[in-house]
Amino acid sequence: MQSTIADQQIFERTNAYNTLDAAAQVALAATADVKWAIDQITYGYDAVPTGGFVEIKETSTTVFKVPIVDSGPGVIYFPKSFVGGAGLAITINLADPGGAINSFLNVQYH
Repeated sequence: MQSTIADQQIFERTNAYNTLDAAAQVALAATADVKWAIDQITYGYDAVPTGGFVEIKETSTTVFKVPIVDSGPGVIYFPKSFVGGAGLAITINLADPGGAINSFLNVQYH
C-alpha cells in the first residue's frame, strides 16, 4: 500500500502551553501508512530560557533540533514541509526552560 500525507492535505494546528519550569510537547500518533508533515512550529518562553531548544523526534530518534537562546516568540517554517516516515509517531518538544518560566508551543501540520 502506498503511503499518503496525513489528512489529505488538510492543515491542522495543535498546541501545548506549560507553566513554570516544564517542557511543552505535541505528539502525533503513529498511523499505518501515514506520513505526518510539519509546516510550521511557533514557540516561545515568557523569559530567556536556560538550555532551551526545539526538537522533532520520529519514534525515539531525534531528526531535527535547534537551540533557543531568547524568549521569543520564534517561528520555524518548513516551506516544503518536514515529512516523517510512513507509520511513525512524531513528537515535537520545546525543552524545559529552567526556572519559573512558562513555555508555549504551537504546531501546524497535515
